[in-house]
Amino acid sequence: MRSLWLKLTFTLLITALVGVGIVAILSRRTTTQEFNTFAQAQEQATILANLELYYQLGGSWAEVIDIMMEVLPPAPADAPDIPPEEREPPPFRVADENKIWVIPPDAPEFGQPVPADAMRRVIPVIVNDKIVGYMIPAQNPPQPTTQEDSLERIN
Repeated sequence: MRSLWLKLTFTLLITALVGVGIVAILSRRTTTQEFNTFAQAQEQATILANLELYYQLGGSWAEVIDIMMEVLPPAPADAPDIPPEEREPPPFRVADENKIWVIPPDAPEFGQPVPADAMRRVIPVIVNDKIVGYMIPAQNPPQPTTQEDSLERIN
């Protein structure tokens, strides 16, 4: 009788530990995913605000690459010069109100019309209730989110 009791106890203990482990893994994954979505949305909101301010103050997209260089991580000092076609794409690009690429200026498509598939990901840059350009993220933009929205989805 004692042997059966021990076997059942160990079985229930192992089942409980496996269940706790699965819950821990899934909750960590969900939390990490939601945090990354929240952080990406905040980063894009900051970039968009900077682009709007730049256009509002300057009235054009001339030299907007300066803003882009501020938000991109610096290249390692010891990295060799990499040709533009081999570089990792920037996290976003900008097109003017006519849907013509304006940054990055060293990209082969600079000055060309934005393709239709990229236009599905656009975030309009609006100044004084007028669309003055478009920010096109390299990835699909996350849905606008607040800290409360993220916490709600996690819980």
